Amino acid sequence: MKILLTGANGFIGRHLLRRLQTEDIEILALVRPQSDNSYLEGLGIELIPYSGELKDLEPLIQHRPSGIVHLASLFKSNHQPDDVDPLIDSNIRLGAHLLEASAQAGVQWFLSAGTHWQNFQGEPYNPVNLYAATKQAFDDLARYYAESGLLRYATLKLGDTYGPEDTRRKIYTLWTEIAESGAALDMSPGHQFIDIVHVDDVTLAFRTLIQKLSENDPELEPFDSFYLTSGEEITLKELAARFEAENKVKLNINWGGRPYRPREVMKPGHHGKQLHLPEESRSK
Repeated sequence: MKILLTGANGFIGRHLLRRLQTEDIEILALVRPQSDNSYLEGLGIELIPYSGELKDLEPLIQHRPSGIVHLASLFKSNHQPDDVDPLIDSNIRLGAHLLEASAQAGVQWFLSAGTHWQNFQGEPYNPVNLYAATKQAFDDLARYYAESGLLRYATLKLGDTYGPEDTRRKIYTLWTEIAESGAALDMSPGHQFIDIVHVDDVTLAFRTLIQKLSENDPELEPFDSFYLTSGEEITLKELAARFEAENKVKLNINWGGRPYRPREVMKPGHHGKQLHLPEESRSK
């Protein structure tokens, strides 16, 4: 099997790359030339530079990968006017180029990462923010290619994730910092429910869908949508208490020090088919 991976430099991308490299799978990585790609250069995988033009993806016709795993995206929880073009370029333009190049190269399947923020309050489609709207826009483009029989498409909608080597400014990173420094952190009142999934379960989910797509699993629709859950939803306050207990620390959190965001997600809005992982393989 040969796979083109985007977002290989990201948190989930690095962990997925390691999982795939333990198997007999050839990996191509799409990279932006201006990015720091030193981590990937030492792994013996071929890098395909993408500068924003469809012609940059002509190597796909030469390599003819079996499938695409598209993780690259730009996240903005609350966008500013200057963020509009970068969001479109990263979350729509790049994806559209990949879909067209895949069709031209005869790629069999396409797997992308979505977000449960596409489904505010659990609705079939209600974007929490512009980021979520761009992710949905890409899904809508992909539906054309799937329904036209040009490739099989699936998306895995993710919520909060965590795990080792996470450099993102996510909740566990912030809590670790204030646990070490003793600094205060203003947070919302903390009554929103969190469904946080370990990165090993995320990569196992992607590997499971890769297998289903590559084998043309008859249970899959030409265009299919899945979500992954830890199986537990707890409030942000409860999660902080668990973090304190497991790490034997005290967090200096000022609950209610900042208001909830506009359109704050108070409960994860899952929509699509739940992807079930073997219980014995899940991270604890």
